[in-house]
Amino acid sequence: MVAVPARVRILLALAMSACLAAGVVTYPSVDMVAMDNAVLVRAMGSELLIGISIALVLQLCFAALYIVGRTIDIQAGYGLALLIDPTTRAQTPLFGTMFALLAGIVFFAINGHHDLLRLVAASLEFVPLGAQGMLFEPERIFVLLGGAMTLALGIGAALMATLFAADVGLALLSRALPQMNVLILGLQVKGILAIVVGATSMLFTAPRLVELVRMMFRFFAG
Repeated sequence: MVAVPARVRILLALAMSACLAAGVVTYPSVDMVAMDNAVLVRAMGSELLIGISIALVLQLCFAALYIVGRTIDIQAGYGLALLIDPTTRAQTPLFGTMFALLAGIVFFAINGHHDLLRLVAASLEFVPLGAQGMLFEPERIFVLLGGAMTLALGIGAALMATLFAADVGLALLSRALPQMNVLILGLQVKGILAIVVGATSMLFTAPRLVELVRMMFRFFAG
């Protein structure tokens, strides 16, 4: 998947904005035509802040998966096997990317993209065009981050616990057989365990991923 050209993204954003603005029931709280430059800039800044806040909530939930995935990569010895995200040109962890892709599949499978469009439309009702306001209290971000990290740790808990047990077993083995090259053996054992246990645990992660996606939208509803 390659990055969508900026011109296409701009045209898509303008088309969606026009469709949403045409269906707004509440009218702007101020006369947009009679605005002076200072008031217009503040109104534009308010709309930009609302968009950033929605994107921030989504990014925080997916970032929790990347953090847990990076931790698993370090435990399993995949710390140097970073992937390159073609859309952002940034390095991403192996297991974190896998968790994020699964979360993206769940997001679209439960019609999260529809809920996201409804959320953007509802923001026009909650904060009318030209008005200044926030969709949520900023301090609630920490509550969301704590909940997202808890769910993300639950997704990777089985794999992290297995790799920790493998580290303990290899440490005991190194004490019993000091002549054995535990480093090379550990990379092989933990690499195989990460693949086997990771593939098995994926069967039980769907409910937690669904809860993570739903938590994003409950955050705005609360």
